[in-house]
Amino acid sequence: DTDPEKLIRFEKNIALALYNKAQWSEAVGYFDKVLEQLGAPVPKKGVGGFALSFWTFMVLLKVAYLKIPGSKKTPGDQENETFSLYFKAIEALSYVDHTRQFLGALDLFRRTTKLDISKISKFSFSWLGLAAILSVSGISFRLGSRLLETAQRYVDTEDVFSRMNNLVMSTITFHCQGAWDKIQDFDEDLMNAALRIGDLFHAANYLVFYGLVKGEQGEFGHLQKTIERTNAIGETYAYNLAMLETLELKSELFLKVGSVHKALVEAEKGVLLSRKHRSELHELIFLGYKAEAQQSLGDAKGARATIAQALQFHEKQSVMVLTIFMAPFLAARFFVDI
Repeated sequence: DTDPEKLIRFEKNIALALYNKAQWSEAVGYFDKVLEQLGAPVPKKGVGGFALSFWTFMVLLKVAYLKIPGSKKTPGDQENETFSLYFKAIEALSYVDHTRQFLGALDLFRRTTKLDISKISKFSFSWLGLAAILSVSGISFRLGSRLLETAQRYVDTEDVFSRMNNLVMSTITFHCQGAWDKIQDFDEDLMNAALRIGDLFHAANYLVFYGLVKGEQGEFGHLQKTIERTNAIGETYAYNLAMLETLELKSELFLKVGSVHKALVEAEKGVLLSRKHRSELHELIFLGYKAEAQQSLGDAKGARATIAQALQFHEKQSVMVLTIFMAPFLAARFFVDI
C-alpha cells in the first residue's frame, strides 16, 4: 500500500514543479489533489461553492469595515504549509479559471480568520491577493482598497517574497482602479532581489502590470524598457509566463504607436505560444490584440473570425473573467462592431 504522507509529498512536489514552470492547468490538478487530502479543498463551481462564498463575503465585509479577527489560536506547521500551497493554487488558477480563483481566495480568507493572523506565515499574501482580485474583477474597488490597507500592516518588510507580493498586488489594485498616481516608481533593487531568490512569478507579474500602466500613460520609453526586462527573464530562466507577457506588452506597444503590422505579428506569436502552453486565458488576450490589428489593417472578415474564436474562450469561463484578461477582447469587439 502507498503511504498517504509520501503520496502527498510526491504530489506536492509535482504541483510546485509545474507551478514553477508556469504549467498552470496541470499544476492546478495536482494542487487540488494535495489540498483535498490536507482537508482544505479549493471550492468547485456550483451551488455549494457559491453558497460558501456568500457567507464568506459577509465575513469579509465585517473584517474590512468593523474589526480584525480576534482568534488566539496559533497555526501549526501543517496549517502554514497548507495555506502556502493554497495560495499558490489560487495564483495558478488566475491563468485557468477566474471563478474558481475568486471562490478559492474567499475560502482561504475565511480559513485565516479562524486563527491568530499575526502567527500565520506570510499571512499578508492571502489578503493582498483577495484585495487585488476584488479590484481586477471590478467587484468592489472600495472593498479592495480597504482590504489592501489592512493587509499591508502585516507585510514582513524584512522578507523579499512578502515585499514583492505587496508590490505586485498593490500595483495590480491601483492599475485596475485607475489610481496610477499611487503606483510607485519602478523598484529595481527589489526586482533584482526577487530574481536572486527565484521569485519569477511575482517578478513577471510586476513587470506586465507596470508596463501596461506605462502604456496607458503614453510613457512608451518606460514600456519598451519593461519589455526588455520581461524578455530577459523569459530567456534567462526559460520562464513561460515571462515569454507570454513579453509578447503581450509588445502587442500593446505596437498597437498604441500605430505599428499595426508588428502588433499583428506579435499577437499571432502570442496565440501560438498560448496554445503550446494550454493557456486559454492568455489566448483570449492575444486574440483580442489580433482582431484589433486585423480591423485596423482593413481585414474586417478576419477580425470577425478572430472575435468568434475569442468569444468561445470568454464564454467557457461561464461566470467571471478578470478585466485585465478581457480588456483586449472587449476593446477589439467594440472596434469591430462599430
